[in-house]
Amino acid sequence: PTVGQLFDFTVVVTNHGPTLSTGGTMSIPATGNFEVQSVVTAGCNWTASYVTCPFTSTAVAATQLFVIVVKAIAIGSTTITATVTGQQPDAVPANNSGAALFVAH
Repeated sequence: PTVGQLFDFTVVVTNHGPTLSTGGTMSIPATGNFEVQSVVTAGCNWTASYVTCPFTSTAVAATQLFVIVVKAIAIGSTTITATVTGQQPDAVPANNSGAALFVAH
């Protein structure tokens, strides 16, 4: 995106099993050259620099979708990382986050 441009940042959370997820929270710190403008997904809390979204039960292989409207505020690149914490212990915590690199022109 170009500086000043708004764009949707979409996070897809997938329950990789082996059991039903009883819910949790997805969180994103918006750092660097980007600023949160709003969150399309109902129930989320946000500021210009942080988003948290609770989610409900998620079956194995099912997904939860979160859409955040972000604004490029400066030229350069930054990595935005989304992290999920569940309500029960996770046998594979290494897959609880994902990152995307954004470059503003």
